[in-house]
Amino acid sequence: MEGLSFRSLRSDDFNEVQHVCRLLFPLNYSDEWYRDITSSSKYYTRAGIDNLSRIIALIIVEIKSKNDCQREDYGLLYDDLSDQNVELAYVLSLGVIPDYRRCGIASFLLTSLIRFLKQERLDCKAVYLHVLTSNIPAINFYEYHKFQLFKYLPQYYLISNQSADGYCYVCYINGGKGPIFIRITYPFRHLLINAITVHLQMSGVIVKLTNY
Repeated sequence: MEGLSFRSLRSDDFNEVQHVCRLLFPLNYSDEWYRDITSSSKYYTRAGIDNLSRIIALIIVEIKSKNDCQREDYGLLYDDLSDQNVELAYVLSLGVIPDYRRCGIASFLLTSLIRFLKQERLDCKAVYLHVLTSNIPAINFYEYHKFQLFKYLPQYYLISNQSADGYCYVCYINGGKGPIFIRITYPFRHLLINAITVHLQMSGVIVKLTNY
């Protein structure tokens, strides 16, 4: 990663972040979303900057109360964690432009996030994210970094007016732990993923490999 520097996003990054996200991700985000992530303190953000001062990688994370997670993500934490101060870190986006992939940048951004949460946000008990079921490289990346499959989300995404299925993945930190079922089924996660993939293929859904 020689020649790269890392910093938080700033409000004057709006246009460049919008360009990078459109290059990296298949989803369309609103201008309001871009304004929020480049200016609001509720987000943890880091951008990789090359020697030409261009953004070549980024991670965007919302740190929020466990009570504010979306309905499809209920139950991420074991029920005995009833403390109202408990937080979750939701990875909204993590990506690297093609020319800089396979250089360890995504791993650096993710491990830097987790290190920050372990040092500065001890009330944060889990990091979670959503990923397309077809994005096998991303799934392998997150599993390598100790994320566990939490839930299958049928028709979770809408991409180019076509629905697409997703997974929710989670990594527990700072003493956090998941519900009993995830601790029982985690060793068999690949069997679960294979079963879901076979079901999708039999239903006429083609599961494709995508670049990450």
